[in-house]
Amino acid sequence: MQEKYSIRINKEKNRMYISLNDQIVSEDYRPFLDKLSLLAIELKPGFGLVTSLPDRDILSKEAQELLPSVMKFVKNCGVGKVVRVVPLSKSGGMMADLFEKKSAEIYTADVVCTMEDAEEILDGVA
Repeated sequence: MQEKYSIRINKEKNRMYISLNDQIVSEDYRPFLDKLSLLAIELKPGFGLVTSLPDRDILSKEAQELLPSVMKFVKNCGVGKVVRVVPLSKSGGMMADLFEKKSAEIYTADVVCTMEDAEEILDGVA
């Protein structure tokens, strides 16, 4: 069974990578934040964040309501530039719109279609 989400870091590049993979519910909130905070303290302030969104709606209504608090938590952990990797599809676009709406007052994010594009933006190439 695939994990609901994964969070990893690259200390050398001062980056965090979050991949949302399966149905996320409100009960996932605390374990997600715990893992995120443990990894964030290993990075320097201003770290880059790549969030990879799936090609389907994976957030319950309750989890959608928690998104702004997760985004504020990430901001308070010291995130700098944020890039979202979103599949080119109707449902991928809907997920991107949801995340954009929920983060609008917290931080801005670039939206790309591939991980390579996200890396180029954070590397300062794009």
